[in-house]
Amino acid sequence: LNLPSIAMTKTAYLLIAAISLTINYSTFAQTENPPKSIHKGSVTITPFIGFPNLLTAALQNTYELTNQKKEQLSITGVGPLGIRAEFFITDHIAVGGEISYASTTIQWKEKGTIKLNDSSSVPYDYSFKLKAPRIRTLVKFNYHFATTQHRDWYAGLGVGYNNTRIKLDTDAPYIRDYDILSLYFLPLSARLNLGFSYYFTKNFGVNAEVGLGGPLASVGLITTF
Repeated sequence: LNLPSIAMTKTAYLLIAAISLTINYSTFAQTENPPKSIHKGSVTITPFIGFPNLLTAALQNTYELTNQKKEQLSITGVGPLGIRAEFFITDHIAVGGEISYASTTIQWKEKGTIKLNDSSSVPYDYSFKLKAPRIRTLVKFNYHFATTQHRDWYAGLGVGYNNTRIKLDTDAPYIRDYDILSLYFLPLSARLNLGFSYYFTKNFGVNAEVGLGGPLASVGLITTF
């Protein structure tokens, strides 16, 4: 027998066996531990719509309880609408920001007559529009505590600035239009939130969040890079 040939044959078999075991272990590991949807270095961007508009709902409920002449006044709202983004500094901790917009509008008319000195009357019909737009900006910190290939649960908090203005437009000659920063709303904003994202693909999914401070609930589309 050619001993060198036998030795080379054994070495080849051992090398093939080692490669096979490596491939099988790698495949098994990937099957048991699929890549997570987000990780250190990931960036997510989520445009969202929130509900309800609390100020609008509160004013509508108050007016319905105290006034029966609903045709003279309307209360409508927009939003909250916004966008949030975050950057993962570790596999579980992310820092980012959120900005949202909401507004409430009250419109009504005043009709009647004005009596002049000569006892004659002049009719009047004035329109009023009172609007309260609100912009909320937050710096946020989220902890992602349960993340898989498709699912991501997180909890977080945020602090920031709340800008609320009061605007009045009217054609009444005895009242001036104005646009001022409201003193009835605190300029400081804070939020506690719990959220969930589901990824249909590696980079795209849906997001839902509930919290205190800002919208009670929101839904959006999430993109990760």
